[in-house]
Amino acid sequence: VATAFGLDGVGRRACEQVIEDRADRWARVPEGSQRGYGSQPPPGHPVPSPEAVSQAPAIENFAPVQARITGIDTLVLDPTCHRRARFDRADGFAGTWCAP
Repeated sequence: VATAFGLDGVGRRACEQVIEDRADRWARVPEGSQRGYGSQPPPGHPVPSPEAVSQAPAIENFAPVQARITGIDTLVLDPTCHRRARFDRADGFAGTWCAP
């Protein structure tokens, strides 16, 4: 069984006070995750192999983001029955079954 989630929303860089607290927030990011903020070449850039990517922590690439979620899409891939549901802010995230 595999489950996937998709989120719809609007995000923006956090307010200046949050940016000022960036070092404190960065310190709470697990070390393994910090490396992802310093990928070279940058994410999405074609590479000849996974080994061609280097990763080193880079706080200058880290910025807290505030997001307003407007929709959630879930998909469960099950050998016996795939299931999909959609939840939208407009209806209070009540949820609707959808065809997978």
